[in-house]
Amino acid sequence: KEIADHKFDLMAGYSAQKFVSEYGNLNGTDFGDDDIPWISAAATKGGSAGIDEWALASIIGRVNYSFKDRYFLQANIRRDGCSRFGVNNRWATFPSVSAGWVFSDESFMSHVNNVMNYAKVKASYGVTGNYNIGNYDHWSTVGVGNYILGNTLVPGKGLTAIGNSGLTWEETDQWDIGLELGFLNDRINGSIEWYHMPTTDLLVDRSLPGFRGYTDIVTNLGQVNNEG
Repeated sequence: KEIADHKFDLMAGYSAQKFVSEYGNLNGTDFGDDDIPWISAAATKGGSAGIDEWALASIIGRVNYSFKDRYFLQANIRRDGCSRFGVNNRWATFPSVSAGWVFSDESFMSHVNNVMNYAKVKASYGVTGNYNIGNYDHWSTVGVGNYILGNTLVPGKGLTAIGNSGLTWEETDQWDIGLELGFLNDRINGSIEWYHMPTTDLLVDRSLPGFRGYTDIVTNLGQVNNEG
């Protein structure tokens, strides 16, 4: 939409993704000979089967605004939900905003336009999230095995991993400030930028004491900062 020197651009969207992986295998050993390679001819037979699935849903919105193609503003927001987190922590909101000013188009720059024809200052801030963990780390899992009961080997079930229902999104805040310049009718171009990126609630494996019977658990632990 354009109104005189004002330009607006609006966008809204929704996306949904679901990933499903099913697998199975059969194996056999101790065949009588090499002439019949079918599983039915094996003296010892085994196999396994399983399924992995996870889903991600997102609601997205964006607004672009410019005035005289000189002043720019953009605002974004997205709401993401991922099944890899517990039911109380699956959804998170991630906003961002950016602004720019082409000050080479201002009248006070006219006396240097023959040398520096383009100059823009820009700044932005935004939050992003990370969900790159296992599909079921928020659940404790159970496996099957054989156990000695008395002097007899019997089938049974037992915990194979400890879940963390409090897992939540790892978040990164990013701040950017930059300057873009063009000289001699864009024969020479350059830019300089500064960024600051603190990440909190890092999704990491935390080691557990050996007497617990489990080696680690996924947690939101600590933070890290990138800057340059």
